[in-house]
Parts: sequence; C-alpha cells; structure tokens
Amino acid sequence: MYSSAGGRLMAEQVDLLIAGCGYLGLRVAHDWIAQGYSVSALTRSRERADEFKSAGIQPIVLDLSSSTSVSELPTAQFVLWAVGFDRNAGVSREAIWNDGLERFLNALPDSPERFVYISSTSVYGSGDGSIVSESTPVSPVTEGGKSCVAAEDRVCQFFADTPTAGHILRLAGIYGPERLLRRVQDLKDEVPLPGDPESLLNLVHVDDAVRLVQLIMTQDSMPPILNGVAPQSVSRRRYYGHLASLTSCPAPVFDAGQSPRRGGNRKVISEHHHLLEQAFRFPDCLAGLEDAVNRSSL
Repeated sequence: MYSSAGGRLMAEQVDLLIAGCGYLGLRVAHDWIAQGYSVSALTRSRERADEFKSAGIQPIVLDLSSSTSVSELPTAQFVLWAVGFDRNAGVSREAIWNDGLERFLNALPDSPERFVYISSTSVYGSGDGSIVSESTPVSPVTEGGKSCVAAEDRVCQFFADTPTAGHILRLAGIYGPERLLRRVQDLKDEVPLPGDPESLLNLVHVDDAVRLVQLIMTQDSMPPILNGVAPQSVSRRRYYGHLASLTSCPAPVFDAGQSPRRGGNRKVISEHHHLLEQAFRFPDCLAGLEDAVNRSSL
C-alpha cells in the first residue's frame, strides 16, 4: 500500500487526498473512511502522522510552506484543499495558502476527477447589510480574504484545460463541537464581544460542511463556485444569547465599537441552495448550536 519517496511513506493511489486535515478535513477523512474509501492526508508533524495511521488515514509528512519539501504526491481520484491558517506556525498566509497551494498543485501526478478548494465568504468583503451570493463580485478587505481570492483564481486557471472538475466552496464561519470553548468562557467572564449585536452572523455547522464536501465530490453538474452557509442568518445578539442560555452563562455583553476578527454585516446566501439543501442537517445555526453544545466538553 505504501512506497518510499524522499525518506517518507507515500500511498501509491488513494480515493481521496486531503491537504489540511484539521477541524474540517479530519472529519471529512473519517466520513470517507467509514464509507470504505482510502484516504491520504498531508501533515507537518510526525506525531500527527502516527495519529492519522491509527485512524486509518495514510499520512504524508511534508511542509507546504517549504520550497524544497513537496515531491510527487499519490494519485487520487478526489482531492480536497482545506488548509487553515496557524498563527503559531511562524509562516504567512501567502506562504501556505498561495505558494504552498502552487507547490501542491504542481506535485499532483495526474489530474484528479474532482478538486475542491475550501475558500471563505470573507472574499465578499465587510458588507453593508446587503445580501451576497455566488454572483456578487468579490471585494476582500482582509489579508485572508485577499489570499483566498488569489488562490481561487489559481485553482481555476490550473484546471482550466484539464479533465478535472475544479470547485470552490466558500464556507461561512465554521462552528461545532469543541469550537465554542473560548466564547463560552468569555460569556462566563462577561467579556464584551466585538461587533454590533444586530449585525448578521453567517455560519455553517462543521457536520454540514462535511456533507457539502461529500455532495460536491460525488454529484454531477455541481456549479464551480458555491457558498456553504446555514439557510438562516441570525444576529450576533440571537446567536450569543442562545449560546449563553444553553450554557447557563450571563447574557452577552457587546462592544459595538470593536470590529470582529471575521465577517461583517451581510447576509450570505447560495443561489444554488436547491442543489445543496440535502447536505444540511440543521435548519439554522441556532439548532446546530444546541448540537455543538451537547457534544462539547464544556
């Protein structure tokens, strides 16, 4: 099953290759393995590689931010890029999201059937309360949003004249089990939350994001660009008020003069929701929030 390449183990052929096996990517890997598929994933850590092996994931140890680290990758029918940004890694977004993506694309030995790039709704900019969809021109204002737009363009260019179906999945803010801990602590400590409490939050439960990836990978005639967002946007006041109620915390306190790290006041929708609705387990993020709290060690 494995062959040696550059002093590391590498799968010769797999069903799914994942770059970025973190909060979302690891759940995608588990989902595919449970269905009987073979999965290989990249990691910078040899300790993490051992964890992958234990979970049935074929690990490839390399650092995409290093210009000398990427040799030929395994042949894969499906490829997922879900690389997050680690502020503690000591590398810039551009080094991993753009330069690393270029190295990764060039190292693919063959054209996969499908390539899904996980992007962000931050590409639409801060917003003024209006509705944005896939046809809304991108207008990023953050470093992350600008890097995503550059990466999206590169993916589209790279696969333009190949048999690969390249897809961009612009995910809203991902929440789910064990991703609520810091905010719950802030609520307990009555730390003011940044942002206008009446501004909108666009979110997606991690389980729904996993199903969106599965849908795009396996269904024919999916559009090249899709927004992955819960069907109903809610205000920050409703979301954090519900979280406070579920966790027996004081009502949230807001600092409207402090800008939130992500997003802005806009309502993100998908023009193709009729194609995606089967992927959503939760009708809105308030229902998903209850699931996330119940499955978190709070």
